Amino acid sequence: MAEQVHALRVVGRSGVLAWRRLPVSQLPDRIRRKAGRHVAAGRDHLIHSVVAPRAEGTAAVVKYAMVLGGHNLNVHALLPPGTPADARAELTVGNGSRHFTVPGRLSAGSGGRPSVTVSALLGEQVGGLPVTDGRWSLALRITTPGGAAEELRLIGVGETPTLTGPSTALAACPVSGLSMHTGVSPSGRLRLNVSDPAVRAVLVRTVRRFAGLQLDFRPPGPRGRLEATDGRQTIALTVEPVPGSPELLRCTLPLDQFQAVGKGANWSFRWVGESGRRYWLRRRPDDLRPVRVMLNTGVKLVIADRKGRLHYVTQRHTIRGIYRLSFSPVPGPAAPGQQSNSTATTGSLT
Repeated sequence: MAEQVHALRVVGRSGVLAWRRLPVSQLPDRIRRKAGRHVAAGRDHLIHSVVAPRAEGTAAVVKYAMVLGGHNLNVHALLPPGTPADARAELTVGNGSRHFTVPGRLSAGSGGRPSVTVSALLGEQVGGLPVTDGRWSLALRITTPGGAAEELRLIGVGETPTLTGPSTALAACPVSGLSMHTGVSPSGRLRLNVSDPAVRAVLVRTVRRFAGLQLDFRPPGPRGRLEATDGRQTIALTVEPVPGSPELLRCTLPLDQFQAVGKGANWSFRWVGESGRRYWLRRRPDDLRPVRVMLNTGVKLVIADRKGRLHYVTQRHTIRGIYRLSFSPVPGPAAPGQQSNSTATTGSLT
């Protein structure tokens, strides 16, 4: 069995390298996703028809594995028949050079077969396991009352339910920014995939003032500048630290300059680092759920320019989460007998 597992692992790694070297890897994302689904289906068939039957009785069968809340790993697995009910179970998490253990809880599963449930916090920032970028192998260590210990592979068989509704599993830890999710290796073993936080300029909040808008954001680096652009011209913006939150910067938007450009302009904001690299000011992906509602509902306010004319300011997020502002004139007074339904907040351009 060990030779077969090793062969599957070698085949999997060779396939990844070959895929990266082929020109097909430059195909559009839609085609690559379709090909990836076919590869995943073939791998699942291999695991169910070959790996899982041969592992029966010598490995734990995973029935549920997911990272919830961005940093809480939950695993439920069936143990081999005959495992003592008073044995001690531990989840081992390792990457080859570092290993951690988390205690599990044994219980009687379906048909009297023992099962184990493990919940573990991930990330040093939240007081959990100090996992870092990379792939971490997961296994179970079973210790009998007599002191004999055995390590069991966790075979990824079974369906992990997909969360539905207005909220889904977070793509990243809200504290550390690490992206963590469970996966299955080419040999069928459960593993944990950890990715460093993406470097980006994160919009934390928008503050509506009577005179306009303020943006609070977290820059990707300590040095740089904030710009606003409508695709044709660029305006340099002034930023200042947010009191009580030194990692955040605040910008009061010059709405009068934006509005003077005319209708039809969409203003976006970007942070330019010392190297010249640009980072669009955007929300985290998790802040945009449910996406359709967030993107299709523009948040409006009404402002008056220096001549007393009223304008709508519409705040939106693109499908990539980029924050945008657009301006449009407020229609004139309603005709006699009709009632205006505008209830937006009114401010002034300064």
